Amino acid sequence: MTWKYLLYAQYPAFFLLALFFLISYMRVRKSSAVKSVLWVLLFGAALACSVLFDFLGVQQKYWTLKTLFPLSVASWIGIALVVVAIIARIVHIIEKKRSRYLLEKELRRAEKEKNAAAEEKKAEYEARLEGAKAEREELLREALVKANKREEEIISEARESAARIKEKAHADIEQEKKKALNEVKNEISSISIGIAEKVCEKEIDEEKHADLVLEFINRIGEAS
Repeated sequence: MTWKYLLYAQYPAFFLLALFFLISYMRVRKSSAVKSVLWVLLFGAALACSVLFDFLGVQQKYWTLKTLFPLSVASWIGIALVVVAIIARIVHIIEKKRSRYLLEKELRRAEKEKNAAAEEKKAEYEARLEGAKAEREELLREALVKANKREEEIISEARESAARIKEKAHADIEQEKKKALNEVKNEISSISIGIAEKVCEKEIDEEKHADLVLEFINRIGEAS
């Protein structure tokens, strides 16, 4: 058993690889143009190797077209190696998908926690805002109450001041009135005393008496 025989006997393994590459191409042909081209190239190369090794084996008379099957031990070993490689590839793909799924799941969980934290902060901010708004309204109410109270105090003080001014003015008027009456009384007393002195000094007739009365009335009028 030469190395050529071992190599050429791998035509079934390369054919199996060609089928695997074809299936891989069918999986990615709609999602990735680059991968599609790569799998097509690998499929063509594997299929070409399978046909070439089969043809070379026939030329070397290791087998004939009628004796391709049953396969030799070397062919089965190659097939087994290819199957192991394919299984490893499938396991890798599954593990990659699982890792991607776990990563996406973790990202979704992190995004969910982030959104929950954001909602919590938003709710806290809104609560603080409502609290600040309520506090502001309470301060405005207190300021309004104080302003109304101060307005009432100012009005009350103004009324009291006006009442005091009015009372003082009334008192001043009464005092001036009393003063004027006292002056009138004093003037009347002086005039009466003067008339009495004149009456006592000489006897007067009715006409003279009437003149004195008129003079007295006129002096009262001038005094008032």
